[in-house]
Parts: sequence; C-alpha cells; structure tokens
Amino acid sequence: MSWVTIILRLLHVVGGVLWVGFAVFGTFFLLPSVAESGAEGQKVMTVLQRRGLFTAFPVFALVTVLSGFWLYAHASSEAPGFSSSRMGMTLGFGGICALLALILGMSIVSPSMKRATAAAQQAAQAAANERQALLGLATTQRTRAASAIRISTLLLIIAACAMAIGRYV
Repeated sequence: MSWVTIILRLLHVVGGVLWVGFAVFGTFFLLPSVAESGAEGQKVMTVLQRRGLFTAFPVFALVTVLSGFWLYAHASSEAPGFSSSRMGMTLGFGGICALLALILGMSIVSPSMKRATAAAQQAAQAAANERQALLGLATTQRTRAASAIRISTLLLIIAACAMAIGRYV
C-alpha cells in the first residue's frame, strides 16, 4: 500500500468520523437545545459561527468525500471488477449516501443557517415592527435547515454503516 493511499485513508476515516459524529451530535442534541433556549440559543449559534464551525464542518465533509472517491477509484483500477463486487457495491452505495448528504448540506443546510443567523442578528437591532418579521424568517430558515439536517444525518449514518461492513459482505 502506498503512502498516498495510507494518508488518504487516514483523511477519509478521520474526516468521516468527525463529519458523522458532529452531524449526530448536532441533530439530536445541539440544535434541539438551541431551539429550546430561544434567544440565548441563537447567541450560541452566533458564537459557533464566529469560531469557524460552519467552515470546518463542510471541510470535513469535502475531505471525506474527495478522499473516498480517490480510494474507490484506486481500488477499482487495482482490482478489475471491484465496483461490481459486493464490497465495491456496498462501499459505492455508502459513497453515494455521503455525496447526497454533502449536497444537501451545501445547497440547503448551510445557506439556510446563514440566512437564519443573519435574520436573527438583524432582528436584535431592528425596530419592534420589523423584529417579528425577521424572527419569523429566522425560524422558517432554521426549520428548513433542520429538515435537511435530519435527512443528511440519516444518509451519513447509512454511509458509515456501509463503510463499516463493506469489507465483510
């Protein structure tokens, strides 16, 4: 096994663990707690954004998917018929699930969360008559993001399961 393969496998596994782990934590613990906390919870989200969470999270996802594609392509080129083997199909299915989760995250979750945060920040400084509309927009965007997050997290759990058993099917 080459050093490139070892490094990419390391990036893939560690990136995947961080991506899936945070997705599960965020979906089942952080976001419900933030929602339950109201305005105080929004302050936490603002701090998380300022500390770079919403930058790091997509980087973990992208590193995981890109290294996974390379590993899959490399395995396919080294072993003809790999992609049609049970292992290849299982890993490929997991890769498709992860790719769909990445697409949902980049196209729906990230923009919706940014709009929700911006609307909440504007609401904090807005006049009383504008505040309700901005808070409503923030709530709508958070609800949209939450739905996509739940779907993405399910896809990531499926992907992680496929990666865990792929070698043994």
